[in-house]
Amino acid sequence: FGAEPRGCHVWRVVRGLGYTEVGGHTGPVIALHSAEGTRDAEPMLFSASVDNCIKAWEPAEMRCVYTLHEVHSEISCLLYSPVNGFLITGNDDGSIRLWNPDSGSTINLLEHTNTVTCLDIAVRGRSELLLSAGFDGCVAIWDITKRRYSMPQIETVFKAHEPYEVLALRFNPMNGTIITGGNERTIRVWSLSTYEMVATLDGHTDSVTALALDGNFLLSGSVDCTVRVWDTVANTLLQTIRAHSEPVEQLLIVPETGFLVTCSADRTVKVWQYGEQRLIKKWAHPDSIRSLGLLRRLRKIVCGTEQCHIVLFPLDEVIEAEGRRAHSIAQSALEGAPAADGEGTSDGREASGQPLAVDSKGAAAAAPPLGTSLGGDVDLRAAAAEAARSAPCGCRGAPAGSAAGAWAVGAARASGAIPRSIDT
Repeated sequence: FGAEPRGCHVWRVVRGLGYTEVGGHTGPVIALHSAEGTRDAEPMLFSASVDNCIKAWEPAEMRCVYTLHEVHSEISCLLYSPVNGFLITGNDDGSIRLWNPDSGSTINLLEHTNTVTCLDIAVRGRSELLLSAGFDGCVAIWDITKRRYSMPQIETVFKAHEPYEVLALRFNPMNGTIITGGNERTIRVWSLSTYEMVATLDGHTDSVTALALDGNFLLSGSVDCTVRVWDTVANTLLQTIRAHSEPVEQLLIVPETGFLVTCSADRTVKVWQYGEQRLIKKWAHPDSIRSLGLLRRLRKIVCGTEQCHIVLFPLDEVIEAEGRRAHSIAQSALEGAPAADGEGTSDGREASGQPLAVDSKGAAAAAPPLGTSLGGDVDLRAAAAEAARSAPCGCRGAPAGSAAGAWAVGAARASGAIPRSIDT
């Protein structure tokens, strides 16, 4: 044993936490993006931190593969482009940097006059466009299509919320629009072809911090602690979810299930069947949650924290529990008997709400109440069973590109029988 180094290693093992925690960054983890991989490339998870490092992780083992270092300005946001393979960062000094992960080479884009807070990708014909926005209240559109002998170039810049800050940005491929939100509290919708504003969505009472799309439904998170669901065809508010006790930091949609996932500074991550207005899972963590990501192949929710950690929560158990619940509801409906108690949310509660159907144009339309009159409580079990029968593939009649969960979204509004908001 003489060849072995002296000393001992002490490991702290904690069981039953329900999550995996990984270190590596020395500053708050502000962004997470996954590359699902192809036949020639393995899946990868990318994280960005205030420590000015971008780390690439092998997601199965959460082993750090390589690290890229930003030396000119603090990183403020991160995006992965699946089309050309660029990692793209927005920075505190208003610059944007395109990284080639293979070579480490970079391309700088300069247009914004203040911190770049959000990025997204839009595809128009054969062109790949980068959308950027920030504290200067402007949206910039860049052509970053890979061409021989051609560099990325600015296409246009327009004032979206000036003098307010833009904090969230999304491209909607369903109708070719750009959606922006910020501390103006109003969400604005812009045409990608004309750059003109086509709609405004009012409802939040504080800054809009996060946006996500699920087919023709827009979900917005805010400092007012709510998530609001909007119909992007009619540009109307469908429902409000009081999601957290502190500001909503980020949100995402799980494509295979239509689950809504939200995170907050209140140190929780929540999973929702938002169409049924139902909380189905809540994870708590000692750290304050800053960022959110999804590993689709591994079925894991990934979070970055203020305390420099990356935390992985298992989505498998949520999917399996919802599968058992759906089977029980369908079976009970067919037998004409009520489902067993305690099969609502993860803590046994159910919130009232009636699913919305989706018409042939993709607009939300209230489904007729099942098991009760318009003036009474909606029978969720019967509604879910009816939705399952009318949409056996999970989304029959829904617009192309919408997630399976979009079949049952929202609540009946015309009759006034269902409230517009729910509490957790």
